[in-house]
Amino acid sequence: MAFLQIVPILDTYFRRFEKPPKVRLNKQVVHFNYAHLSPFKGGHYLYFQDDSSIYIWYVANPLTTSTLVYIPEGYLIYRFFRHRGNALVLRNDANKTTVLAIKDGQLEAQITTGSTHGHHDVIDRICREYSLKTPEVIQLDLTASFPVKLFDIVSFTHLEFKPSQFFEDALNLLKIPITAILLISSLFIFYQEHLLQAELENSTRQLRNLKHQNQELLAPIDQLRDSNASWADFINKKMVYYSFYRYLSELSNVVDKNSGFINSVDFTDNHFTVWTGVKASETVIIKSLIDTGLFQDVKLISSTKDGSKPEYILYNLELTLKPLRGGKSK
Repeated sequence: MAFLQIVPILDTYFRRFEKPPKVRLNKQVVHFNYAHLSPFKGGHYLYFQDDSSIYIWYVANPLTTSTLVYIPEGYLIYRFFRHRGNALVLRNDANKTTVLAIKDGQLEAQITTGSTHGHHDVIDRICREYSLKTPEVIQLDLTASFPVKLFDIVSFTHLEFKPSQFFEDALNLLKIPITAILLISSLFIFYQEHLLQAELENSTRQLRNLKHQNQELLAPIDQLRDSNASWADFINKKMVYYSFYRYLSELSNVVDKNSGFINSVDFTDNHFTVWTGVKASETVIIKSLIDTGLFQDVKLISSTKDGSKPEYILYNLELTLKPLRGGKSK
């Protein structure tokens, strides 16, 4: 993929930082707090974040163009093996060994040693430092490579939803066709994919067990009826989802009408967590959102005066989306 570039593991320095749970840091906050911690003079950094941590790979060489999506090789290795729980993954490159330490499915360290043979003391030190007891040691083959998934691209693209810049950013991203497609649909689709995958695996496993248990007792037509009923119930209950961009559009319209701006939006299950600044009172902004008819509930989490713009009030809101009927997105 011409728009994608994998940054070799030897060109990166990794650090993990804890952050407040379920708080989404935007690009400006990440740059202000973590960019200066790079060990490389004039280097860049790549990052992604989950509910409790932010993972940063500082890059030794400058990133040549903004029209490429850069993904660190260390992330791809971690993503491939994180389901192992506790593991040490060894990658040999150019007479050096890089050790990735994974604890409870979380990447804790990425350390490179100067020899492919003298890494045992590094492993012992990592186990002591991160309290890793009998971790699985995985030695990668020299030719090992790891595929890039669309979710990986989304994780390192860092799209932000700001009404004033949304269409400008969209036009810029049209230079990369696949990224333009992701802008339109991928964030919501991948969220649904992640949510449904676990449900699908669980339902498939239950269905397989039921078929095995009833194989000698039920006639084929009864088995087929049970199978169809299980899948119909799964589709009706689990595959109902929300039109992400319709809710986001209505939210943006309300903020714009109140001469405001959106700092960031976090989407989890059927909730938006919004950080926005408006001139209107909390009563006005909450009523305006309810009046759209798309939000079932709007809760004010916190509010504070904007230090740089006294006429604005910064609100942290939690919006509960109103469910759709009929199991189809509009």
